[in-house]
Amino acid sequence: RVLFVVQHMMKTLLSLCVLLIVIISSYGGDTVYASPSSSSTSSSTTWFTSNSAWNAPLPDDAPLSHMSTTYVAGLVYQVAKYGPWINYAQYSTPIYRVNSSEPTVFVRLNKPGGNPTIDNLAAAFKKVPIPKGAVAAPGTDKHMTVWNYETDEMWEMWEMRLENTTQPGQTEWVFDWGGYMQKVSQNPGFFTAPYPSWGATATSLPLLGGIMTIDELKAGQLNHAVCFAVVETMRGKYVAPAQRDDGWTNTTTSIPEGTRFRLPANLNLDTLTMHPFARIMAKAIQKYGMILRDTSGAITFYGEQVPIGMPDPYPSFFNNDWANNILKTLPWTYLQAVDPSWQPWA
Repeated sequence: RVLFVVQHMMKTLLSLCVLLIVIISSYGGDTVYASPSSSSTSSSTTWFTSNSAWNAPLPDDAPLSHMSTTYVAGLVYQVAKYGPWINYAQYSTPIYRVNSSEPTVFVRLNKPGGNPTIDNLAAAFKKVPIPKGAVAAPGTDKHMTVWNYETDEMWEMWEMRLENTTQPGQTEWVFDWGGYMQKVSQNPGFFTAPYPSWGATATSLPLLGGIMTIDELKAGQLNHAVCFAVVETMRGKYVAPAQRDDGWTNTTTSIPEGTRFRLPANLNLDTLTMHPFARIMAKAIQKYGMILRDTSGAITFYGEQVPIGMPDPYPSFFNNDWANNILKTLPWTYLQAVDPSWQPWA
């Protein structure tokens, strides 16, 4: 377990290095990338139902978990011990927004078949509309998300990469696990039966769920719950909307994956001093909550990976500050843990 935590802490250190490079480069001009034509951020993001785990507003009197005080204390402790962060330069996901004119490619699942969960996942990736020039997110998770906004389909991949084939000079897309979702706009916000173990995250909560998109951040408003990860996730326990977990510890400060935190409805955020970016997040957390999605090397939130071909907007979003400094201004101690019996999608 010590090695596990060290590996995740290395992710955080790498993120710090990447952000430093990004901030420095922002003073010398915009970063320019090769651009696949389909990776526009202009498409409307109609992901999941209005009463989904991500989009349903919390009632002012939403029931609180009987473990709320304990979980909040554990989260505050972890924030102080491991530090908060926002992944967007790596260990997040690019979102390739495509339409039906995008050519499809075969993506190979790197896993032996033999059961319906694996076989049907492999079948769903025989034709994926991945734009030419697409790349997975930097980092060992190598996440990628493809959303066809015309057919309302989504593919997400973990450990996505190009590999050489047996034919000289030819490559193929390969992934180690992921998920395929039809009727995304009608989905409750997680991978459902008969394949609740599909998905590129440890909880089967989709990569699209709770991510802060670039378009939203430009508009200065998040109209959904936000996803996050912590270091000390509880072993052997998860709660809705999570469908599984990768929890590894039962310390007094560990938290079950799927736990939703919120800021009290009667908390006047205008009276609190916060970084402008943190205030955008706080308003969403008060209205919709923040849902524990994964295990990470820090207390991590997720911003959309900068699309290929777009100058990096995050230094502007952050007012050229560091993500950890921004997040330290969130009112962590005011948080409450919502009881998992609150399931508006049910």
